[in-house]
Amino acid sequence: MKKKILFGVFFLVIINLYALDIQMDVLAGGFYNFTSFSGNTTYYVQTPDYSTKKIESNYNAKVNAGGLNLGFDIYFNEFPFGVYFRAGFMGNTSAIREVRNITSNFTSPEFTFNTILDFGGTAEFDVNKYFSICLAPALSMLFTEVRTENFKGVFSTYRATEDSVLGLGITADAYAKIRYKFFVATAGFAGSFYPIAMIISADSSYKYGSIYNSKAYNLRPYLSIGVTFKEHTGSTISASN
Repeated sequence: MKKKILFGVFFLVIINLYALDIQMDVLAGGFYNFTSFSGNTTYYVQTPDYSTKKIESNYNAKVNAGGLNLGFDIYFNEFPFGVYFRAGFMGNTSAIREVRNITSNFTSPEFTFNTILDFGGTAEFDVNKYFSICLAPALSMLFTEVRTENFKGVFSTYRATEDSVLGLGITADAYAKIRYKFFVATAGFAGSFYPIAMIISADSSYKYGSIYNSKAYNLRPYLSIGVTFKEHTGSTISASN
């Protein structure tokens, strides 16, 4: 009896795997991004007795950016839980960095390639046939870089700076979704935390050491529009006398 029940369950699972209703929401839109990363650094000063003293200092950087958000949600057999993927490509517009109690403002950094990648799952809760609320936890990777190179001052003092972070962590995304036939639109807010972060920072105007004990997070509200693709793959089981 147990073997028959197990065989029946196995048969139903195989049929359900073979017969799939696949729905994919393909989305594209824009977003604003705020990234903050921090850590500790050291620098060295010469004391009155000509010895060298090692001093620890906090390091903090805040970056504003905007960009293009691409992604998709995939659902199977009208199951409310699916696959979530987002890729964000952005350009930094301004940044503030504080180290050794010196604050630097960068209002027009050079163009650099910056990205956020999120991959995980999503849960969609229908309010009615047109509107739903979605929650998505995901693994995340962040790379952002701020570089400047310019001349300032009466004597044309040259200054070059670099601040960049590569982070691995998690993302939580909450968004509303509107559907009408094959049209879909979303509005949401995503937040990411990166406990594993590697920061590179340098400034030609003053010296400090490498950044350690680093971490990062970012926040990004966004709007997206897209289309829904549906596909049915299945089998027909027939019996003949």
